[in-house]
Amino acid sequence: MGRSGLPRTRVVVLAACRTAAGPVSRVEGALSLGRPFLAAGVPDVVASLWDIDDSVSRRFFVAFHRALLVEGDPLLALRKAQITLLRGDDVSLAHPASWAAFICMGGLDRHSFSKGDVS
Repeated sequence: MGRSGLPRTRVVVLAACRTAAGPVSRVEGALSLGRPFLAAGVPDVVASLWDIDDSVSRRFFVAFHRALLVEGDPLLALRKAQITLLRGDDVSLAHPASWAAFICMGGLDRHSFSKGDVS
């Protein structure tokens, strides 16, 4: 992926396990699966730090995408999805192991989507 490889991509969602984890370089920092997307100019990458059960991940990302349509900002959508799991009816999802694995990398150049930009 070159810098011009993803010019219109606003957010990449890596829903697999440990996509934000990786070896740490003293020079480069964490070498995760999300880094090439950030290097290619994608402003935000949402990924997970540790293994998450598929059913938990599915529920989280359904909440995340719903929030992204409303909020327009991946960081705010991440927060809203985490709060949704934390305060939801399923007590097992309230534990931080269920929702704290997900992070948003990037976000240095804040932006907003209009509802028409998200498909």
